[in-house]
Amino acid sequence: MIRTLAICGALTAGVASAQNTPDWSVQFNQDVAKCWNVNTSAEQWPAMIVSFEMTPEATPVVDSFFLIGATEASDATVQAAFASIRRAVIRCADFGYDLPENDYDAWSTMIITIDPRVPDQQ
Repeated sequence: MIRTLAICGALTAGVASAQNTPDWSVQFNQDVAKCWNVNTSAEQWPAMIVSFEMTPEATPVVDSFFLIGATEASDATVQAAFASIRRAVIRCADFGYDLPENDYDAWSTMIITIDPRVPDQQ
């Protein structure tokens, strides 16, 4: 299954466009995508927007994940997809993501868009 992750920006920095997306966000996307187990059930997973907090050590705050929105799908499917991306972000963090310390304000609160329906553009 093809998967795409995109950093939309941090709450503190607003929404990033393709022209001003920082280099670290591309690497973050690739790191998380490697750990994401995409759905293999009959119902396609929805596109989702998820937010979460990050520590200064570049690890996600486990209890901070929040589903902002999702495209139409059953509640069970949305919850399964949300749980999967949450696990992927946490699992991939191991010793922290390679994020620039001096840009902590930009990535302290992440908002990511996850869409398994779109071809990978990385």
